[in-house]
Amino acid sequence: MFFVALVSWSQSPIKWSASFKMIDEVNGVVTFKASIANGLHLYGIDIPAGGPVPTSFNFNNSQGIDFVDSPIPSVKPIVAYDDVFGLELNWWEREVSFKQKFIVKNDKEAIIDCVVKYMACDNKSCLPPRKEHIQLKLK
Repeated sequence: MFFVALVSWSQSPIKWSASFKMIDEVNGVVTFKASIANGLHLYGIDIPAGGPVPTSFNFNNSQGIDFVDSPIPSVKPIVAYDDVFGLELNWWEREVSFKQKFIVKNDKEAIIDCVVKYMACDNKSCLPPRKEHIQLKLK
């Protein structure tokens, strides 16, 4: 029993992928897609104090790019009372994408370098917060 539980918890509960699309020569949109394991949920971007780690996107190591506004989720999160934290929280189940607008400032060194920090839980327990490093070179 212990081995089975260890294997299921050690696998990544959320699979992240990313792609970008140029709108014109300097403006583009990068999309981060989260595929969420069945029975788990990914917490929202805006979480109250005392709650779980919110989903966040850190672009600090990107090069040759400026980001416009904040990532926008493809669907509204579920809002409900969370028994684990004893708070009304928001989250996504199954799948959600986040779109982030950007402007290319230097096309010779344009790199989107993002660290996504997130937390996944089910109705009874949570996995420790995780980080996913995603890097895309623009051509």
